[in-house]
Amino acid sequence: MAESEPTSGTPRVVLLALAAGFIAFGVAFLLAPQKLAAYADVSTTSRLGLVELRAFYGGVQLGLGVFLAVTAMRREWQLPGLLCALLSLLGVFGARIYALTAEGWPGAMVLVFLAIELAGVVAAGFGLMKIKQGQGEAQSDEGALLSKAEKTLLIEKTQPIERTLPMDATKRSKL
Repeated sequence: MAESEPTSGTPRVVLLALAAGFIAFGVAFLLAPQKLAAYADVSTTSRLGLVELRAFYGGVQLGLGVFLAVTAMRREWQLPGLLCALLSLLGVFGARIYALTAEGWPGAMVLVFLAIELAGVVAAGFGLMKIKQGQGEAQSDEGALLSKAEKTLLIEKTQPIERTLPMDATKRSKL
């Protein structure tokens, strides 16, 4: 399979699942920011606040989800897509842990958010692991092909090759 062809397998499934999550979250915040903000106990008393929720929680999540879906479609884009997802979710997860230490315990809902983020980190890590395994298998397959090529070259070297052609006197005089 060529590098630029669409692929299937674990990395693609992981990217599509993460993309679906980001897209769903982004669309939900675009359409109903007040309802979703209430789950996180975020106040939405101003128009500016609602615009920011729609833009950042909606737009950024939607854009990231579309990006991950696009990266799922080409093998050479899957590694950057999974790395982007892993680092994005790990950043949110780490910032949330820091915020808990700085602000104190806000309530049980934070556990749901942490669980979702951690699941995404684990999924992206698993997809990256599968890519690494696939690269190892491809290299061993390449090594096996190289060994066959080397064997062919050894056989060719044992066969005599005539490197000079005898020239008769009439042909020499024309040169």
